[in-house]
Amino acid sequence: VSVRTGRFDKSRPAYQNKVMIPFSMPSSGTKDIIHYALQGLKKIYVSGHLYKKAGVFIGGFVPDSQVQSNLFE
Repeated sequence: VSVRTGRFDKSRPAYQNKVMIPFSMPSSGTKDIIHYALQGLKKIYVSGHLYKKAGVFIGGFVPDSQVQSNLFE
């Protein structure tokens, strides 16, 4: 998850930050992706800034056939 203020507005303080939140288990569920994205945002968001850009980047993709399910699911 990443956030940043505008690079060209010199009248306001600049801020940018990013954080990586690993999933506890592999998932392709939108609900899970949003859950972890919000966790990351809570760690880096600073109130009072006018944000220009934010992003959620996901990596480590593997086919479903290569994922071992949880024993209890």
